[in-house]
Amino acid sequence: MRVGTGGWAYFQIPGMDSLEAYARAFDYVEVNSTFYQIPPLDQARSWRRRVPDHFAFTVRCHRGITHAHAFDPTDRVVDQMEAMVRIAQVLRAQALHLLTPPTFRFGSGDVDNLGRLLDAIPENSVPLALEARAYGEEPLPADLRGLMEERGIMHSVDISKGDPQIASSTLYTRLFGKGYHTVYQFSDEELQQIHDKAQDGDYRRALFTFHGVRMYSDAGRFLSRLVQKVRPSAQAPGQQKLS
Repeated sequence: MRVGTGGWAYFQIPGMDSLEAYARAFDYVEVNSTFYQIPPLDQARSWRRRVPDHFAFTVRCHRGITHAHAFDPTDRVVDQMEAMVRIAQVLRAQALHLLTPPTFRFGSGDVDNLGRLLDAIPENSVPLALEARAYGEEPLPADLRGLMEERGIMHSVDISKGDPQIASSTLYTRLFGKGYHTVYQFSDEELQQIHDKAQDGDYRRALFTFHGVRMYSDAGRFLSRLVQKVRPSAQAPGQQKLS
């Protein structure tokens, strides 16, 4: 299991680089800045160099692809998608996360556009996850489900609110909770429910990304609960291991 947050910019310790400080507390982060601006590859290489080798990234896809152009595979959008894939590869990202607006509902033409856009990048170049916000717990459209299953695209959901609708060996959950927008703090009971739900899903790996004004605190509390659940017989003396 990987536990982290949506970004490191606000994780500040005097005299330390924010990313390096963050990597001392967590072993995973979702890069959110790429949603707003596609960074130069040298910047992505700098991020990778500043964290330990075992540290994991995921990357949010640029909003020009998902929001402004709704996956329409024009030359510009294909260029943007190729740039996002290169950044994900430099970071050795666990996933490239595609987020659609809450008002965007996939029609058959939109699903076709997404398929053609994915045809424009090398197959299996990076794991993909899709968060289709318009649907919540409502069933995904059948043709979108078919495309996701065919391409092995993870269905990213907030498992404090709902469940993935696509079978996958990896759980990618972005956790906002039940408050207004980002103003929320998870209770201990809710953190336990999130943990138990992930365990019941029998995933090979899980990526827990906390968001919101209390994300560092929530992620730290969740991580502490995982460490406390380690059985003494399952670890070497002096070591701690996530369950």
